[in-house]
Amino acid sequence: MPKIRESLNRVYPVNINKVESVTDEIFRCTAKEDTYFARITNYKSVDEQLEEVKYTDFLYKEGLGVSPTIPSINGMNGCIAIS
Repeated sequence: MPKIRESLNRVYPVNINKVESVTDEIFRCTAKEDTYFARITNYKSVDEQLEEVKYTDFLYKEGLGVSPTIPSINGMNGCIAIS
């Protein structure tokens, strides 16, 4: 899973050392400072995925029990392409 790790490290402001598959689309990403989870899908449109990220961010800001989203280095929450 080096390709996933390299892509996430290039786009997000974390330094992921290890990526492990949890399910077909969920990956545990271990960094020195914390553990993160990434969902990688190919069956939803970019627009659908962005709406989910916005909704998750909204729920977090309202104090509900969801994980915070991590903006990418360019300041955007959302999707990246791993080719």
